Amino acid sequence: MLQPGQRLDDYRIESLFASGGMGEIYLAEEVSLNRQVAIKVIRPEAIRYPDSEDAQKVTKLFRREATAIARLNHPYVLPLYRFGEATLDGIPLMYMVMPYCQEKSLTDWMQTHAKTVLSPQEVDYILRQAAEALQYAHDLGVIHLDVKPSNFLVRYRADDASKLNLQLADFGVAKLTATTGMSQTVRGSLEYMAPEQWEGSPVFATDQYALATMIYKFLTGQAPFKGTGFEQLWHQHRYMQPQPPSTINPNIPPSVDNVLLRAMAKNPSERFPSVMAFAEAYHQALQAPVPKTERAEIPKTERVEMPKTEYAPFYQTLMISPEEASRGTYRTITLPSGEQLPVSVPPGAYSGQVINIPRQNGPSVFVSLQVPTMQTPPPPPPPLSTPRPGPSPTPGPNRNMRYVLAGLALLLIIGGIIVGVSVNNSNNQHNAQATATAQANQQAQATIDAQSTVDAQATIDAQATIDAQATAQAAFPDVRGSYSGTYQDATSSSPLQMALNINQENGQSITGDCTIGTSKFTIQNGTVDSSGNIQFSINAMVNSANVVITFNGTAQSSRGWQGTFSDTNNDQGTWSVS
Repeated sequence: MLQPGQRLDDYRIESLFASGGMGEIYLAEEVSLNRQVAIKVIRPEAIRYPDSEDAQKVTKLFRREATAIARLNHPYVLPLYRFGEATLDGIPLMYMVMPYCQEKSLTDWMQTHAKTVLSPQEVDYILRQAAEALQYAHDLGVIHLDVKPSNFLVRYRADDASKLNLQLADFGVAKLTATTGMSQTVRGSLEYMAPEQWEGSPVFATDQYALATMIYKFLTGQAPFKGTGFEQLWHQHRYMQPQPPSTINPNIPPSVDNVLLRAMAKNPSERFPSVMAFAEAYHQALQAPVPKTERAEIPKTERVEMPKTEYAPFYQTLMISPEEASRGTYRTITLPSGEQLPVSVPPGAYSGQVINIPRQNGPSVFVSLQVPTMQTPPPPPPPLSTPRPGPSPTPGPNRNMRYVLAGLALLLIIGGIIVGVSVNNSNNQHNAQATATAQANQQAQATIDAQSTVDAQATIDAQATIDAQATAQAAFPDVRGSYSGTYQDATSSSPLQMALNINQENGQSITGDCTIGTSKFTIQNGTVDSSGNIQFSINAMVNSANVVITFNGTAQSSRGWQGTFSDTNNDQGTWSVS
């Protein structure tokens, strides 16, 4: 730690300003220009092993931050005055010099002015500046990855939020998209991290998610997700939908809900195409008329009535198959605005049926169903019998005989028809009985075959499960037991006692507890590989903030492990137990 009065090149140290994961920030005077500056200092030698991989990672992160800031020249981005290395009292130092903002951060400004909630219009002003800074960084290939109120500095004194002048700072975990071979270590502030950042795959829309989370908190006075630990927050960010902000603060126009919830979509591709598009959509949402039944409360002596907005219904056609119409189905339609709207089609639907889908903050949607039908053309009519022309019959002496013969012929025809019908009915009965018997035999055989298949598959699955369990038990060594050793933090001069009690239930998974000093923690996400190396994490409170510490241990030839640990504040160290 530097002391007041010490000189670092042209800078005289005045006081410690703040401390972070990679070093300290000091208030200093630039002697040659007689101005106050902020100096961020990192000490590579503060890590126990300066040439270790951990020390090199910290130095790389510090250089990356300087490189990111040096690429940016924007009024809403805190500039870099100087980056350098020096030796002070024989100790090597690496430092960055930046402007000193006396009003400190946006978080400090909120606390100083006793603000927990900002108006939608005040937020609009802040969002515009933040979005312009981030968009500029994105255009140059820089993803900030740690967007939060404490990383926006207030340049000048202002008592009104709508007159704040902000600068984006702290690119300590920024990613330069043009670089390769970057670490996939998860870094950032858990409260604001997008799902893809938790998984180590951030994109430009990751900053949009964090900015929307920050705006949500300004509008409602609370974070969208309130987990108490690493796993709870990850689960909520990954799977849970935030509560619409207008249901928390009635002064928020409902039109803002859709904007914020889209910017916080779980899938980055479903967010706005850019962070500036998000800011513009928010601004437009504030201009939208608010229905009378959902108007905001206006804090004035005289109540101002908001005009009632009548929405015209929206019509859309949905084509479904006859099978879907018969049994019912669940479909999704896309509105011209890009909104995905679920449609539940009931069983027995028919062509021309209209389904009304009411929407809380927009026009109702009337979905007209279309069910195609197979049209079979009617059979052609039988041809008309046209009598042939010929001479008219002439009555003769054998006319009576003709009548007798015609009567006999008619009797023979009727008799033949009766016999034929009887024979045909008999054949049909016989054929039907034979068909039924054959079908019954086929069904019985199918039932026997199906049951045989099920039994055989069950036997195979059971054997496979037994084999897999046996293989799993054989693949991973037994590491159950109690271990003791030391825990050495990079910033501490002396180690702490460390103890592990490990249970192993199903091969690779390990549970138990970890004691550091006098504090006991539950082991989470513990695993052991086939070589006996282990990995696990614990949740700890550091300076009233939840920190996740991840341990990696290499199995020793005797008994136990030796390895390193790191936490979500970028603090690192070594540990060993036996």
